[in-house]
Amino acid sequence: MIKLYLAIILVCITCNINSQSKLSKENSEKWELNLTPYIWTVGMKGDIIVNNIDAPLNLPFSDAVENFTIGGMFHAEAKKGKWSVMTDIFYAKLNQNEFPIQELESLNTEITVTQTMIELGGGYTFAELKTLKFDVLFGARYFDLDMEISADNISSIAIDENFIDPFIGLRIMNYWNKFFIQGRIDVGGFGVGSEVSYKFNGMLGYQFTKLFQLSLGYQVYNPRYENKSQDLIYDLASQGFILGGNFRL
Repeated sequence: MIKLYLAIILVCITCNINSQSKLSKENSEKWELNLTPYIWTVGMKGDIIVNNIDAPLNLPFSDAVENFTIGGMFHAEAKKGKWSVMTDIFYAKLNQNEFPIQELESLNTEITVTQTMIELGGGYTFAELKTLKFDVLFGARYFDLDMEISADNISSIAIDENFIDPFIGLRIMNYWNKFFIQGRIDVGGFGVGSEVSYKFNGMLGYQFTKLFQLSLGYQVYNPRYENKSQDLIYDLASQGFILGGNFRL
């Protein structure tokens, strides 16, 4: 009788293992879609050099609320097994009319900067350690810069530049209970579009339901772009806090 009970228990355990394995395999073969509208409180800091004239820009978000326009901020990612594809769309506009340089201040100079960024990429989970996941990221980032510099006694300077940067990066994610933390860094450009660019962010979030989670973090994106024919150097960092709501489908 004992042998019979043991045989029944062994069969049940085997069936359960096979069932879990089959379920895990089925889940890994399904696409998981994440949609994340977000707010990036962008400030800008750096230098714009045109015709050997350096126009330093320092616009913390707190000082630029009245002149800040959000056109759209949205991230989407689809994951299947260890592979994922993603896109990110960002638009922002800022201007500045106060400068630490006396010459620019006396001319009532105003600089308006509009940025559009569209990112397409992929990822692969190459390592998992308990709750830790490590992804390698790769893709391309389209960046459009529309800038206007105007002053009282000189003609306005209008600049419309765009380029495409390849990039490669790393993402680390750690989940425990309903909390998660995520960090990402990538490097791009390599002289293809910009001379060099980098982007990094850190996020802390909480999963309220199976379908919704909220995250808060900080992000920096800084391309260094040169157009020698236009005597233009653009080295401006966009940085600020991020608040996003993720919907998992």
